[in-house]
Amino acid sequence: MILNLRLKNKIIYKLLSKFGIFEYPIKNLRYENFMKKYMDKFNLTSCPCGSKDEICYSFYDRYGQYFPTILCKICGLLRSMYSLNNLDEKEFYEDYYRDILYKKDKIDYKSLEITEENKYKKICEKINKIIDLNGEEVLVIGGGVGGILKNFKNSKKILTEYDQDCINYAKENFQDIRVIHGSLGEVAKLGIKPKLIIFTHVIEHWISLNEEFENLKEICI
Repeated sequence: MILNLRLKNKIIYKLLSKFGIFEYPIKNLRYENFMKKYMDKFNLTSCPCGSKDEICYSFYDRYGQYFPTILCKICGLLRSMYSLNNLDEKEFYEDYYRDILYKKDKIDYKSLEITEENKYKKICEKINKIIDLNGEEVLVIGGGVGGILKNFKNSKKILTEYDQDCINYAKENFQDIRVIHGSLGEVAKLGIKPKLIIFTHVIEHWISLNEEFENLKEICI
């Protein structure tokens, strides 16, 4: 039954690809090498709401690898069936993530900085009109090279990141940005209480929602 469902799911993906809805699969050798190395290290996940009433929503990821997505029928949360532990996740974001994302051996960090700044410029302008952030701490979690923080010129800027190349670029090019290696847990340990916290494509990467929300609560209170 599982094999039949997997086959049916794969056929649906290929049909969607045929009609231009998305490309299936996206060929990525870096991701394939990562999966080979870590496949035996994945842990089964469970829904944070505690329910076990769930269905398999999808069997394959965008790279064509078997990596099921689970839908909780009680709270509606979508999650991956498998996850890494905290140490392996840290290594993934330090050593693999951006290479897989951009499919390049050498990343143009200056272009990444410009993209980060411009992509969020309009929403940052709206935020600056609503909230007075002059002299206030603005924290961006998983903020790449810190380009988004250029939209908060008169604020005290704080960036967290795992990717060491991004960290090095930010330290070398932004004297007014405090760079922290890590994520919410490291911010909480330092006792930082920012006026604004920015998440851009971060929450879906968390291994433990409950743990990260506890860290967030400690920072906000």
